[in-house]
Amino acid sequence: AGGGGTVGTVKLVDGTNVYITDASGNLVKVTTQPGLVVTVNKEGSVADLAAGESVIVTGTAGADGSIAATAIRSGTALAGLGGQGRTGTGAAGTGGTGATAAPTTSR
Repeated sequence: AGGGGTVGTVKLVDGTNVYITDASGNLVKVTTQPGLVVTVNKEGSVADLAAGESVIVTGTAGADGSIAATAIRSGTALAGLGGQGRTGTGAAGTGGTGATAAPTTSR
């Protein structure tokens, strides 16, 4: 599978999976692996993510439309950043949306 990523808002954190609402309103399942570093204005883990946070996810797009994360960035530093959108094949589509991450509040 090719590269993948998305910009959006955390909808739900379910164990090691993170569900993101992207700029188009799509719900994207993001899978993570043990040891994945999630940057939340500081190094953190998947458990540090909360619903409503803006995130940038990079990783590998799966055939089912999910993304196997290699990195997740979150926090106020993302406010105003243009995202590269989601890439991949199949349900993930091709190209990017160029969406802008919504501002968040710092924790």
